[in-house]
Amino acid sequence: MTDPDRLIDEALQNKYFPGIAVQVEEKGKLIYRRVSGLASELDGVEPLREKSIFGLASLSKALATAPVLLHLLASEGISTREALGYFLPGCNSKQAVLSLHNILLHISGLPPVPEMFKLFPSGDLCDREKAVSHLFSLNPALPQGREMVYSCTGYILLGLVAESIGNDSLDNLFKSIILDAGGLKDLMYNPGDDNRLCCVTEEYDPWRKRWIKGEVHDENAWTMQGVSGNAGLFGTLDSVSSLMELYRSGGILNSSRILREEDAVSMTVRGNPPGSGLPRAYGFGCYDPDFFTGPGFSEKSYGHTGFTGTSVWIDPERDLKFVLLTNRVHYGRDNTAENIKEFRKDFHHLFL
Repeated sequence: MTDPDRLIDEALQNKYFPGIAVQVEEKGKLIYRRVSGLASELDGVEPLREKSIFGLASLSKALATAPVLLHLLASEGISTREALGYFLPGCNSKQAVLSLHNILLHISGLPPVPEMFKLFPSGDLCDREKAVSHLFSLNPALPQGREMVYSCTGYILLGLVAESIGNDSLDNLFKSIILDAGGLKDLMYNPGDDNRLCCVTEEYDPWRKRWIKGEVHDENAWTMQGVSGNAGLFGTLDSVSSLMELYRSGGILNSSRILREEDAVSMTVRGNPPGSGLPRAYGFGCYDPDFFTGPGFSEKSYGHTGFTGTSVWIDPERDLKFVLLTNRVHYGRDNTAENIKEFRKDFHHLFL
């Protein structure tokens, strides 16, 4: 068996990513942890630290948007079978009939990416109201309920649904419903100046005309002022690992029930129809040999990736939990896309 340290050393040397913060737990006990490499290669070198903050990208869907929404729906006694138009009267008629259930499972037929950022010639000229208006104009490309097409468009809409129910911004709802109630810290949207210094540097964005550090990497989320249902959450290795206990424990964080047990189950067990594509739960993806984990995990496994180079994975049968955070886009989003996929599979396989 290849040593995990050797695998990481080779990945760092071959520039798969500048830095990595990773830990593996089995039956609730730490069996491997390493924080190595660089937070940035600009202006000399900036070492990665234990408290370095990563842009979590699409992990936001499973760690924030879905649980916040499910908590709010349960509090109001509303079913996920309710249609989008009930919450968002501004959406078009074809969006209005889509169920939250199908959007949560990525089987709504909505397009993968809304491309709101293309409305604005510069990242400094974004207008959230204009971005939302464009979002509401998009039509589903497929009939709902038939085919799994991973959709950031759908999750941006779900973030707006949560804001409509909770009568507050998604970041404030996340803080009150999950962080404060669960006793967590070091998870945030839009890191302020103090936290920004601890953030890893991502990549140079020609649209924003600057290196991205302490700002959401996703351009569409940026048009939403950094608080969006598809991306925008930031966190440390410890904070992400702590939040994953919400799912490992069936909806409980630090003795506080955040999600009903049935809602926690719906986030970790396949809900899309067989034959519709890769298995999905509300928020998380479920085990498939072709998924990012590679083969060998149990059918009950679930997790998610983030475009910036982040991922989480839990196998309940083995009681294994992986949290793997990198800033791989620092070397370019296209240059490292395949490398991080192979690295994740190789790393996970070492612990099977």
